[in-house]
Amino acid sequence: MTSTTKAGDPIVVMATIMAILQREFPTLRKTALVADTPLLSAGLLDSFAVVTLIASLEEAFAIDIDVEATGLEQFESPQTMVQLCMVCMAAAAAGGKSAGG
Repeated sequence: MTSTTKAGDPIVVMATIMAILQREFPTLRKTALVADTPLLSAGLLDSFAVVTLIASLEEAFAIDIDVEATGLEQFESPQTMVQLCMVCMAAAAAGGKSAGG
């Protein structure tokens, strides 16, 4: 994410997450992703994919996701990931190291 991008804008965060999902997981390119698309419960992603996803989100948004405090349910849909990333970005802006759960 570039410094000119409004990282704290939920619309930009959603667009970035959608792009990450389609870039990192080619099978999702055939899926009509929307904010509440169930990814884990529908079997579109598994726990191994979440590891890749965490690394991609941390890089894209310059955040730290506390994997011990973050449940898999926070990766259930693009919308839940937006919420997680927004919390992590707020924590980073406030001087916190990481956020989650």
